[in-house]
Amino acid sequence: MQHINDADADYFEHSNSNAGPDIAQEVDQADLQALLLARRSAEAADAALASSVRAARAHGVTWQAIGAILGVTRQAAHAKYSQVA
Repeated sequence: MQHINDADADYFEHSNSNAGPDIAQEVDQADLQALLLARRSAEAADAALASSVRAARAHGVTWQAIGAILGVTRQAAHAKYSQVA
């Protein structure tokens, strides 16, 4: 899952010479804050998962077991987390 950072969001919002809709004006500020908090929470959860996978692999846990716990195949777990493990 790829996340859009704040700079990318600003670029998107102000691209096309501001001819597009101003998303920030169309959405309640509380909703925007909730979205931002949810995105940051998702990023923190992704980091925690990567750290947990790294620790599990360091202790000899197989990709099969990691995949089973994450609800994906061992191949999918390996593809997503092998760079951090």
